[in-house]
Amino acid sequence: MRVFERGVSDASDGSGLWTHLIRSCAWESCITNSSGKCPVFSVDALMVKSCSNNEGRLHLMVLYDHPLSGNCHKIRLLLSMLALPYESRFTDVINHATKTEEFGTLNPLRQIPILMDGDYVVQDSHAVLVYLAEKYGAEWSGVDAPERARVMEWLSFSANEIGNSLQPARVYYLLDEMIDIERATNSGLRVLKVLDERLAMRDWLALDRPTIADLACFPYVALSREGRLPLDDFANVCGWIERVMALPGFIEMPGIAKSAAENYQHP
Repeated sequence: MRVFERGVSDASDGSGLWTHLIRSCAWESCITNSSGKCPVFSVDALMVKSCSNNEGRLHLMVLYDHPLSGNCHKIRLLLSMLALPYESRFTDVINHATKTEEFGTLNPLRQIPILMDGDYVVQDSHAVLVYLAEKYGAEWSGVDAPERARVMEWLSFSANEIGNSLQPARVYYLLDEMIDIERATNSGLRVLKVLDERLAMRDWLALDRPTIADLACFPYVALSREGRLPLDDFANVCGWIERVMALPGFIEMPGIAKSAAENYQHP
């Protein structure tokens, strides 16, 4: 179990770290049981004082999490930027911790992230982003119907276009997962081109300010090199990555670190 508050970074530059994390249960403060494995399924929330922007909330939100998951990192980013403390519960997806019946009661699809806010459970990274924004920071999801529709367009882009290109390409090279890598690579290049054209005349994807659309698309774009999709030809995307990394409350993950921001800079 780890407890986080805004502005606490959880990774260095990630160099050499992902291999160690992905092959083991190496979550720094992970509490082990008698078998030496990380317990995942304690559902007792800790009691904490409510934070300043959420008066009256006496429980600590719980995020079923993995440090290398871009989908989980979307949620970590928004929680940090909204200054919402939470408990991170390491979920060892590499060793099939999500395949148990107990986990299936939380998410029948047996995927992470999952967010527990008291007794309310939300699954799917984009659903969690919408839930958190609507409940704790509406400006992140849009303040009226036209804004929300524009944000939803890019959430769909994240789930479909990015989710079927940049994301599987990364998994292919990190975990040797069998996919059509040629198709994923070609699709990934098209995705990056669309993003680069969108960002040619604007700072943010959906609106004139950062929204959950940017956070949804950010991790797997910033991690595209791990899928052998370099960003050298996409200067506007690189500038957007720098802007996201400069937002108050930005936190790192293995492979995405402020110390490596120069990787995204162009002359």
